[in-house]
Order: sequence, then C-alpha cells, then structure tokens
Amino acid sequence: MFYFRQKKLIEHIKFLNKDCNLSLSEDPKHWESLNVFDIGDFQLYLEREHEINMMKSERRDTGNEGSIGEEPNYPYSLGDLHI
Repeated sequence: MFYFRQKKLIEHIKFLNKDCNLSLSEDPKHWESLNVFDIGDFQLYLEREHEINMMKSERRDTGNEGSIGEEPNYPYSLGDLHI
C-alpha cells in the first residue's frame, strides 16, 4: 500500500510538471525525506510552504524594525538613488 501511495504521488507530480510547466522533484526519496508519502501529504506540504513564505514576505515587507506598521529605517531614500 505504501508503494502504491508513493507511486500515485509521483504520477501526480509528473502530471503537474507537464501540465503546469513546473520542475518539482520526481524522486520518491526526496519526498520521503520531507515526510511526504502521498497526494494528501503533498497538499499539506504545499500549504505549509505557502504559509511560511507568506510570513517571510510579511516580515520582509515590514522591515523587521520598530513596531508593527512603522516604516523601516533604510540608510537611503529614493532621492539618493541616481538612476
């Protein structure tokens, strides 16, 4: 059963790679190392990765300086950039 679930996962990933022009790993060992064994695990993995990336983006956008909503204190302004 375990092999069957992994086989379905890899078939699903191959379909996504082809249909959506992606380049996800098709190696079952890669996904096993991430505790992803079937399509359900894969969906949870993608959701977790999305949440992590959104949090990183929010931290980057706020500058991680001062209180929430405070403008970051960059050492330059747009006027300093001579484009």
